[in-house]
Amino acid sequence: MKCLAPIVAILLSACVIHAGPGPESYPPAHGAAGVTAWLVSTTTRIEGELLDARDTALVVLTSDQVALVPFSSIDSGGFAHSRVAVGHRRKPVWEDFESIRLLSRYPQGIPPDALRRILADKRQDSLVFIR
Repeated sequence: MKCLAPIVAILLSACVIHAGPGPESYPPAHGAAGVTAWLVSTTTRIEGELLDARDTALVVLTSDQVALVPFSSIDSGGFAHSRVAVGHRRKPVWEDFESIRLLSRYPQGIPPDALRRILADKRQDSLVFIR
């Protein structure tokens, strides 16, 4: 019987430990859309839904276009509900890149058929490349 007391105590303490926000207090968890991204390059400011985080660029859906924004052209940028930032014309460090990827609508990458439908909705044949 004495052997069970420490095991029961460990199991009970494991049931009450919770760290970080839960889905009820994290607005992006309430829908399927990616978070809002705002990105600034030398010539353009882009704001819209983060669809996809690729190895070299971000795909952003704005009110009038679907844009491909290479990390090499981003001077500064951020994401709603996240402390992760991008900029200095460099790809973020791995941990930050993974956080950005998980914030997107398509964290595993946008399926080709979905991209075709989104592009068709914006009357585009391909992504608009932002420099």
